[in-house]
Order: sequence, then C-alpha cells, then structure tokens
Amino acid sequence: MPEVSQKFSHLHTHTQYSILDGMNKIPKLVEQSVESGIGGFAITDHGNLFALPEVLREQKTANERGVKIAMGCEFYVTDDRLQKNKESDTYHLTAIAKNNVGLESLMKLSTKAYTEGFYSHPRIDLDLLSEHKNGLIVLSGCLGGQVAQALKDGNKAKAMDLVGAYHDIFGDNYFLEVMPLEIREQIDVNAAISEISKRTGIETVTTCDCHYQKKEHYAAHDTWLAIQTGSLLSDPDRFRFSTDRAYFQTPEEVLENSKGAGLDESSMLRTSMIMERISGYEIDKALKMPVIENAHEKLREMAFSGLQKKGLLNRPDYRERLEYELDVIGKLGFDSYFLLVQKIIQIAKNNGTPTGPGRGSAAGSLVVWVLGITDLDPIKHGLIFERFLNPARVSPPDIDLDIGTKGRGGVIRSIVEEYGTARVATIMTLGLALDKMVLKDVMRTEGISFAEANVATTGMKTLDDFSPATPTEHEVLERAKVLNGTVRNIGTHAAGIVISPEPLYGKVPLMSSKVAEENGILQLQLDMKAVDEWGYIKVDVLGLKELDILKDLSKRTGADPKQEEFMHDKDTLEMISVGETTGVFQLGTSEGMKRMLRDMKCDSFNDVCAALSLFRPGPLESGIVAQYIRNKELSKNGEPIPSLNPRTDTLLAETYGVPIYQEQIMEMGKILAGFDMKEADLLRKAMGKKKPEEMAKMKEKWVSGCLKNGISEKEALELFEKVEHFSGYGFNKSHSAAYAITSMKMAWYKCHYPAHYWAAKISHENDVESRGVMAESAKREGIVVVPPRICVEENTLFKKHTGNNQETSHYPDLCAVIDHNGEDRIVLGIETLKGVSEGVAEALSIETNLEGPFKSMQDVYDRLVVKREDRPPILNKRSMVALTAVGFFDPIYKDRKAVLSWIESKYKEPGSIPCLEPPKRKRTKKQAEIFTSQEEKKVVQQERIAETTSPKKKNVTIETDKLNSEVACAGTVLSGSKTEIERVVRDHFSRNAAGNDFCSSQSALRQNIQYKKKSSVLLGTLKETRLLVSKKTGTPFYMSQLVLPEDAYPVTLFIWEDQWPMLEKAFKENEGKIVAISGRLSDKKQGWNYSLAVSEISVPEKQLEHEGR
Repeated sequence: MPEVSQKFSHLHTHTQYSILDGMNKIPKLVEQSVESGIGGFAITDHGNLFALPEVLREQKTANERGVKIAMGCEFYVTDDRLQKNKESDTYHLTAIAKNNVGLESLMKLSTKAYTEGFYSHPRIDLDLLSEHKNGLIVLSGCLGGQVAQALKDGNKAKAMDLVGAYHDIFGDNYFLEVMPLEIREQIDVNAAISEISKRTGIETVTTCDCHYQKKEHYAAHDTWLAIQTGSLLSDPDRFRFSTDRAYFQTPEEVLENSKGAGLDESSMLRTSMIMERISGYEIDKALKMPVIENAHEKLREMAFSGLQKKGLLNRPDYRERLEYELDVIGKLGFDSYFLLVQKIIQIAKNNGTPTGPGRGSAAGSLVVWVLGITDLDPIKHGLIFERFLNPARVSPPDIDLDIGTKGRGGVIRSIVEEYGTARVATIMTLGLALDKMVLKDVMRTEGISFAEANVATTGMKTLDDFSPATPTEHEVLERAKVLNGTVRNIGTHAAGIVISPEPLYGKVPLMSSKVAEENGILQLQLDMKAVDEWGYIKVDVLGLKELDILKDLSKRTGADPKQEEFMHDKDTLEMISVGETTGVFQLGTSEGMKRMLRDMKCDSFNDVCAALSLFRPGPLESGIVAQYIRNKELSKNGEPIPSLNPRTDTLLAETYGVPIYQEQIMEMGKILAGFDMKEADLLRKAMGKKKPEEMAKMKEKWVSGCLKNGISEKEALELFEKVEHFSGYGFNKSHSAAYAITSMKMAWYKCHYPAHYWAAKISHENDVESRGVMAESAKREGIVVVPPRICVEENTLFKKHTGNNQETSHYPDLCAVIDHNGEDRIVLGIETLKGVSEGVAEALSIETNLEGPFKSMQDVYDRLVVKREDRPPILNKRSMVALTAVGFFDPIYKDRKAVLSWIESKYKEPGSIPCLEPPKRKRTKKQAEIFTSQEEKKVVQQERIAETTSPKKKNVTIETDKLNSEVACAGTVLSGSKTEIERVVRDHFSRNAAGNDFCSSQSALRQNIQYKKKSSVLLGTLKETRLLVSKKTGTPFYMSQLVLPEDAYPVTLFIWEDQWPMLEKAFKENEGKIVAISGRLSDKKQGWNYSLAVSEISVPEKQLEHEGR
C-alpha cells in the first residue's frame, strides 16, 4: 500500500524526554521513518520541550532524507492553572508548532505551565492557551484528554462544548484525535468523536501515542513504567498501559489496526496534510553578549589601571602582552564578557565572599589577572594566553570562578538583582540510565534484592560484561539493553548560570527547579550543549569549601600571608615533602598523593604544581611520574638529565626534562617547528583529541617547520612521536598553578597554626562522619579534641564564627581553639554536632548572659526546653539527646544514661512536642538526683575529688554505648584516651586472641606486615557490609570497612561466605558502632587501604574494667 505509506505521519510521539515514560530516540525514529516510508513525526513530550535542541540539530539531516520533524508538546490542561488542590482535574492536550511563531507560543506556554500552573505537573488552562494560540495546531488528545474524558463519562454535551471552545480559538487548526487501539474504551471514544466530527465538520486525525519504537519493546517499556513508580512487575495494581500498540507503527500497521478500532483511512491521510503545514524552525544562534556601551574602551581603561596598581605599568613585557590580549579580545567582540565576569567577582568581594586565585585556562590571561578575576601572574609563571583564547579557533571564552560555598547563594542573588530575574537562569542537566544503573533498575522491578543485584553486577562496567546465570537474568539483560542510554532524570547544573542581554521568556523554554527557585530565578529547558549552540553566555560560579576555610583561618589566627610568603615558606615545603598534608586541598586527599609527595621530595612551588598535574591515572601508569622523580634526583645531585632536544632544555628545566603541561607542548611547537601560538594551540588540541585527519595535517606542518629550523626529517618525526606521547598526559598548567596557590596557603596554615587549621576543617565539613574523620586526623597529630560544656560558672568566652549579633559567645558555634596549660585544644562547636540546629549556640549564650550559669538539669529544662511567652524553646528533644551524648551536660550530671532517661520522661513520645509541665510520674533515684541543686551536689563532688586524688589505683569504666553515642553525634570518641581504649581491647581479646598485635592506625598495620605479623586486633567504627562476588573465582564474599580511631583511611574487611553465618548478626547489629575485630592482615592493599580477613568481631562488654590513669 505505497500510496498510504508515503502520506502518513505520526503526530503524537513521546521520546526519552517524557521522563521514565517515553523511550523513543529521535535519530532512531528518523531511521525507521526512512525504512517505513513515514513522511514525518511530531515530538509531543509530556509538559516539556526538552527535545527541542535535538529536534533543531536533526531536522536538516532528516529533511534531506525525506523525513520532517515537527516540535510539539502534550500539555497538561486544567480548568484553572492557578487553582492548586487535589480537586483540580488534569487532562492531556496535543499541540504542534507550525513555524517559528508557533515555537515561540510553545515556549511561552511551557514556561507558564511550570511557573504559574505547576501542581504535580506543569499545567496550562484554556485562557493561557487562547493567549498563546498563534502558530499552533492543536489535537483533542488521547483517552486522557478533556473531550475523551467527557465522552467516557457519558457527557456528550460537555464534549460538544469543549470541542466548540477549542474550535473557536484555533479554527481549522483544531482536529479531533482518534487512535487505532483495539481496547473497548478507545473504540467507543473513536465512535463518539467520529459522530462529533460529522455534526461539527471538524476533521479527525489518526495518532498512535507512540511511547517506544517497536512492538517488541513493550516489555522494556512496561519495565520503564515500573521503574517510574517504584513498583514490582508482579504488582497487579501498578500503573501500566492497557495496550501493546503504543509504539511507532508502520503505515501498514496503522491502517490494519485502524480497521479494528473502527476508523477509516481518511483520518490517516489527513496527517500528511497537517505535516505539510509545518514549515520548520530556526533559532538565533548569534552570540548573545551582554550589552555594555563602549565596552572595549572600558575594558582597556580598567586593564591598564589594574596593571598600574600592580606596579607593572612601566614594564615593556607586561604592556606588550596586555596590548596583544586586549586587541584579540576586541577583535573577537568579547569585551563585554570580561567586564561581566569582573562584575561578578566584584559582587562576590563586596558581599564578603572569598574568591579563588583562578581555575582552568583563564589563569593564563594577563587581562583576567589585572582585572582582579584571578590572582596569579601569568607572565611570571609562564602561562599562555592562547591556551585560554585562541583567535584561530573562535569560540566564546570560558572563565570559571571559584568562590566560597557559603556565600555562593548570596552572590547568585546579587547577580540576579544586578541583571534582573528575566535575564538570568540556571542550566538543566540530563541524567542517563546507563549500564550497571539500568541493570539494577530492571532487577529491582523483578524483586531482586539490592544485595543480590550487587553480587550479580560486581565487576561489570558495561552491559557486555554481564553474564546472566538464570532465565530471569537473561530477560533482565534484554530489557536493560533496550533501556540503556535513555534519559532517566533531569537536574540542575552545579555551577553554570546564563546571563542574557534580553529577557529569556519566549526566546527559550524555561522551567522551575528547586535550585533556581532558591535564587529567585528560572531554569532553562536546555542542557550545557544546547546553551552553547543557542549562543548564550554562561558563567560557571563554583562553590569551593576550601575558600571558606581559608577565610575562617584568617579570622581565627589574624594572619593572612601574602603569596610570596606561603609559596616559598621552608617549613611548609618541608611538611609537604614528608607527606604530612592530611586535609590539605588537593595535596591531602589520599595516601597515594602523600606517598607521591614523599617520593618527589616536593620542596618547591613548582613541585607542588607538578604534583597536581601528575597525580592522575595516566601519568601514574605511564611511568612519567617515575621519570620526573628520577630526573629530579639526577638534577639535585648535579648529574645531567636526559634531553628531549637541546633547544627545549631551558623550557623543560622546571619539570626536569619531562613535558607534563599542555603549555609546554605548545611552546615546543613554537621552538621546534616555528609555530605561532595560534598554531601551537591547534597542535595541542589535535594531539589531545587524536583525530587522524587533524593529526596528519599537524604532522605535515610540524615536519615542514622543523626542516626550516635545521632539524632533519627523521629527527622531526621522532620528536613528533615523543611530543604526541607526552601530550596524552599533559595537563593545563594554568589550572595547576592556580590550584597550587590554594593548596600552599592551606598547607601554610596547617604548618604554623595546626590547632586552628583542624578546628576550621572540622567546622566546615557538611556531615558528622566527615567531621569525625577530621577530628581523628587532628588527634593523630597530637591535638586534643574535647566537647563543649554547659556553663555552671563564669567561663571562657569564645570568638563567634557565624552571625553578626555579637563578637563573643559562652558557647562555640563552630569549633574553637582554647589554651589548656600552654597547649592548644579544640572544643567542638555546638552546631557541628548531629542533631543540633543552627543558632542554638547564640541562643544559649544569650540565655546565659540574661539569667546566669545553669544549676541543675531542672534549671536546664525550665530555661531551655519549656516554651515561654517571650521566645520558643531553645532546645528540642533531638538537641537535648545530642548534647547529652557528647557530654555537654556532664558538669551538671555525669551519668549520661540517667540524663537520657530523664529526657525521655520529659517528652510525651520520641519526636513529640515538649511537655510544658513535667509529667506526673514517680522519679527514679537517679532522676531525682538530677533535680538536686548545685549546692547539694558539692558534697558529692568533693567526695569524688577525694577519690580521684587518692594514690591508690582505681577502676575506670568505658561504656561502649557512650562511645557509640559520641561517634554518632560528634563523629569521634570524646571519652577516654587512646591508651585506655587500647587497653580495653587488649583485655577483651586476651582470652581468645593471645599473641595478636593490637593496631590503631595504618602505620601500625604497615609495621605488622613488615615484621610478618599477620594476625592483628583492631578497634574502630564499623561501616555498612556489602555482598560481592570475586571476579576471578565467582565466589561470593562480604566486605565492610573499619574506621580506626587513629586514622582517616579505613581498613577493608573481608568475610568469606562460610564464616558469614557466624558473624552476620554481630555485623548487622553494630553498623556505625565501635567494635573490636581480629583477623589476618593481607600483604596486598585495596586501593590505598590495608585489608584484613576477619576471624572474630566483638563489642567490648558494657563495663570493661582496667587500670586507670
């Protein structure tokens, strides 16, 4: 039936952008249209225009192959989009853009649906549709449409009214939608709609509501819906399609299925008439720079003013470089962009938000430096402008900004105030269901547990790595293959914002998102690639926590060293050279980095830059790191180092003859082949991408240039191969040098103010576990960490680190450093404890200032927990429990269990609102003791003091419940010393583990391995246990981790399958708790961690007695 096949088009098609509902991918639909003779198709995703950029990319190629792609949307329609309640019914409506006017209408409707009508879905109403009707073709919708729903309800009059209303708005651009689906509801609706068509003269059109490409994909699509709803496939009540025909049918299939659904051929043929009305779409791809009058003159004036402030105006090399850069920027028309970025940096500085020294290739620009955007002299550090902006490859500049995390939101809001909400937007991201993720998704719909899915997918990277062992797994794999690479979710770009010279509404589809709403703006329905294609300028404003830490350290210490001071500080460099860099930005992230710093004997700023470039898999595996270390040793000993070519010796001297930077590759092109910097950057780019055509051209130019410089063809080819080899591992020196400045400054504080350094590090971590890692690191360096305490008498005032109401506080909000008998100690900040909310420290301090110190737990309750007329309660139950757990109330009463029991008695139920009156129940003896006054307790305290000062030995108890509570709330143990804990474990294992060596750090583990002592006992916090399977043998085993009290890096624990039944209960019951583990050490490390095969796990008894200090 060729005449039919040539004239049919699909007008209702869902792609992968109908998130977790559609599966179609546009290029595949084009292929199938060509194969089946389909004239075209309209994309009508649910409520959004996410597919628009791809439609614009594909339409030209599709047209050349005889397939037309139309852009549309299946809108959610309600009676009143501003009415947001459960009673508001929502229906479907199909709209298609005829041309650019219609495309603008779609964009406005979709934007308003999100910004004005969002309630579970982005919704529009008839009023909004009437306002933005131009250029649209509208179809009445599927079974979920208003007309179909009225007919299903038996309300033909309402259906007629709706048809009339839509026809009044759209005239002959309104059609009644019928579908070739052999289900009773659809057949009845088709018949009723055909009758309405005859009565009104409004024409019908056949659509298929295509959600997937082929009929055999039904099972995969059904699974996709189960993933969407979090359901099992076996659930009879889950959401599912009642037909298997919602796919991209061939014209012949549509015709055949139409007969069974009571439809004739005319509705099919009418699709071609509608598609003929579609004229295609164009968008303005011109670069949309912010409009600033006399931008070039302003930029030039600011640049030379900045150069003068740096005292370099009379330096010919700096003036010449600045003139050159300004000339390139002006010719490319990018002056406004540099002024825009400078404005953003100035906004951040005015807001008190710290800014970084630079990020990425922008640090290679002198203009960027003198404008104050970066803090790194590119000439002094040998950085290249063309690496950042090359006039030979005209593309928009890209200056990424690092600013403090805490102030980022304020900076974004200030940008919005400066440029207007209509011109600023965040950027959408698209998340794909890929390989292991999609396989696990499909497994979950089959009821396969998380643990079983982990075992089944262990070791796999792609679906090709998966070997199904059961029929179910075979089916799972087949469905996963169909779903693989499909869009699974959308998000918000972590840093990117778009600033447009004109309002974005109507020019681009917009939407709401949580991140955007927090900043008072909208989000583009475009991802980063589309933003570039549409010509919008984006700026990446990234939040960097380390900048907040550096600002905090400057405030804490009163010291703010200049670059020359910390970059060349001998003590700091000596600390780095021995790898004592735990917690330092970039330099202390892993044992591997610290080991490399030791091996490199990193003793200069150049070495730090090199380390940041080299600590990547490529250089580490290629031997380049070893070559760098070897050549440095030769150089330090006065011995010659291998030369790549005598002409490049000076260039490569800073990296001991080893090219490790992209800028060095560019300079080598200039020195050896006579390239100018524009050509040299093209060489770098070609070598990085390794495209054969580009490489062949560059090789020819290279050889020709070398011959002109007196280098033989043979040597030129050899040099090209060597340079190409190194370029595969080359890193951007501009980025390394900029980040090395942040690393060195942080290392300087660690070296000279260690207690303040760790206090700041703990304070700025985002979760209690990370704070615990930092606290344990501080302890390993000999710094005592103690909990905050409630005031029972006049105490030390702490310097505030947050808020503006007062400079000092009775309680530390963040971690503070105190002098204890000439030794710095860290007092944990109240607001760093899990369960304590922001503002508690200040509220406690105000209460203490007004009413004085606290006398008893009843006093605490009356003043902090009971609601008063002048203020709400300061502490809720969660805060009370957390503070008790770390010993905050110990000065009033030391028995934390009794205090916790008393707290329970003061609340109706866990999580309830505190009682305003103490409950009427009989107090226990210990609870009654808590209520005693401070004076009455003095006698008891004096007796206890007498006991502790007695020369005889006493029994000290360490309660594991107490330790576990401290770890849960503070991330670290605060009661007892390391020696006490070690002795508890030694005693506990003395019966069963005689001869074993106790280890509390990885350094101790290293010693045990060195002396062949493979049996060890460890104490630490137990992490979650996972079921895995061996890649080599296929044998299942269990793996966990143990965080040692003296080490930030956990030990990997292995439990073999035959041992698990005996250990399972103890492991599961004690996740997150302090446990003792015995077992045999392995000579091999897991990554940077040592591993141990477990033979026994135990929780130290609740009262383990040992000799006290």
